[in-house]
Amino acid sequence: MGGRQILLGTLLPFLATACGCEPRQPAPAEQNAPAALAIEPALADPAGEADAAVFFGPVQVGQSRAETVLVRNVGGAATEVELGSVEPPFSLAAYGSAQLAPGDALELELRFTPEEARGDESILTLAAGGERISIRLAGSGTPAPPGSCVLHVATRTLRWFGVGVGYEAVREPYLSNTGAAPCEVSLAVEGDGFSVESGAVTVPPHEAIPLPVRWTPAATGTTTGLLEVRHGEESWSVPLEGEAVASCLVLSTGVLDFGAVAPGCAVEERDIRLTNRCSHPASFRFVEVASSTYACESMDGVGACDEFAIRQRPHLGEPIAGGASVTLVYMPGDRGADAGRFLLTEGNGAVHAVDLVGSGAPQQLQTDTFVQDPLPRVDQLFVIDDGPAMASALPVVEDFMADYAAFARQQRLLGRIGVTTTSRIATAGCAGSGADGRLLPVDGSAPRWLDTQTADPTTLADLLAIEPCSAAPNEGLAAAWRALSVLVDEADDPAHPEADDGNAGFLRDQANLSIVFVSAADDASGEDVLTWAERFFSIKGFRNSNMLSAHAIVPGEACGTTLEENRYAEIAERTNGVAGDLCAPASWPTSLFRIGTNAWEFTTRFHLTQVPQDHDLDGDVQDDIEVRIDGTVVARVTDDGATRWRWREAGNRIEFVLGHEPPEGALLQVTYRVECL
Repeated sequence: MGGRQILLGTLLPFLATACGCEPRQPAPAEQNAPAALAIEPALADPAGEADAAVFFGPVQVGQSRAETVLVRNVGGAATEVELGSVEPPFSLAAYGSAQLAPGDALELELRFTPEEARGDESILTLAAGGERISIRLAGSGTPAPPGSCVLHVATRTLRWFGVGVGYEAVREPYLSNTGAAPCEVSLAVEGDGFSVESGAVTVPPHEAIPLPVRWTPAATGTTTGLLEVRHGEESWSVPLEGEAVASCLVLSTGVLDFGAVAPGCAVEERDIRLTNRCSHPASFRFVEVASSTYACESMDGVGACDEFAIRQRPHLGEPIAGGASVTLVYMPGDRGADAGRFLLTEGNGAVHAVDLVGSGAPQQLQTDTFVQDPLPRVDQLFVIDDGPAMASALPVVEDFMADYAAFARQQRLLGRIGVTTTSRIATAGCAGSGADGRLLPVDGSAPRWLDTQTADPTTLADLLAIEPCSAAPNEGLAAAWRALSVLVDEADDPAHPEADDGNAGFLRDQANLSIVFVSAADDASGEDVLTWAERFFSIKGFRNSNMLSAHAIVPGEACGTTLEENRYAEIAERTNGVAGDLCAPASWPTSLFRIGTNAWEFTTRFHLTQVPQDHDLDGDVQDDIEVRIDGTVVARVTDDGATRWRWREAGNRIEFVLGHEPPEGALLQVTYRVECL
């Protein structure tokens, strides 16, 4: 840079200065002197486009070379320098900003680790106070000798966000070997609470292995550390940074009001939504409910108190990844106000409380009111197998999804279509693999979901940039759960390097949720299908089970097998979904219609808040239910004997026959006598 001084601003607070001396205090005359920075050594950029240059020369593929530069404050005032970032295969073991006093210097280690035999360049920018200075980084990769180990280590910072104190969270960077010989690697970790399972690992030729790095914080706040990876004379430093919080679970409310309920009548239910704000599964180890007259003990199953009780909840100790629901009931024994408290203790000891209120009041008639949604809303997640067995089916799947988008537009569905894959781990050389529940395209190169009423259906192709080459396990159920739980409130997925690759904004509270699995292989997510079904139902809440359905297009009789043997087909059966045969594409239009019909059919079903009573004891509860649409009574059966609506005991709902459902925006009122003892 030829001795040129540049006015700038800050660098990382935790980086030490190179001089090792106390900062010099400026003389009075220097108090208002401008700050200035100098880069040492000051090598000129031959292209003349940057202010300085760092040349790494030839470096063998898989090995690394470091160069050090000093950023010195040669001015008379303290300055704050901000560091930019560099693109791989270059790296910088620092980020952010830090204060630099007059006379002090900051040592920056720049590293070049080529992954291919070619020339590479990148630009590092330093900035402060509106001024910028650029440093060109250049190096060339040379081929590794035949039969050697070629190790690749990603050196970007591993970060843990929102880890509960006492919980353990894991990040899994990959070590890859593109050489022909095994790589013997030694590991060392620094920093409170950070650890690895072993101090040495072997990376086989032409393979990539995950390296689990664990962090168990003992206190809230930010902790930093360092992972050292060594192979022979080469070493890589991976910065570690974790943020710990006191508790992981957030409860949807602090007060649960059950309203007025007739004593001795059917119980009133309310849900408390548990949201995990941590980036790892959390759990709870104890729950209880205390009423105004009686305190419940710990409940291992369905329990009851005098007035308040827990009806349904996740199992104690069960990991909660994205969220879950707890259903409480209120059963007043007499007239008057009642109060209680719901208590939940997390796995790390954090305690949450929700106040419970209700009142016992005379009530013979119950009227439930609904407003018919002008247009059905449905969020549709397609989970598509990206393994080699799908190579011939993928083009047909694309046609199927295009037809579905057109069908949704024709049916006036306010639809939202997103796509992810069944693979959770990336396969080397397989573009797009390892989506891990993130919506495609994960790099944000195109919109990551399609709105059926506004988007051009041809843009659906952007969501289907899937190459059938993944060698990872088929974990569609786990991928779908991660897409709709861990990632649904996250703008960025901290487990992967791509920016803004979370699924925030995709899932709408008032929309039906439909999950479609299209796979040539069976699911290998682990755990029984019933457990996965309960998790999916928890997304909308167990009382809103009609708002969720899962569907499967998988190998059936045309493939020489049966749907009964397939886990995806089983999840479809357990959620009242549709199962179709992957090897019989001629039947897909029928499956398409059934999936679409299932998605908007919820506008014909209206769940009642209490169970109707057979008042005249004639054996037909429906005779004691009055249905009004916009104030006009609607008879259950027309004059010519056609049924307009019926009450379904299973699900306790009013269900309209298609063609008789309330029109758009109509006010529906259902009045009935409560079922008292």
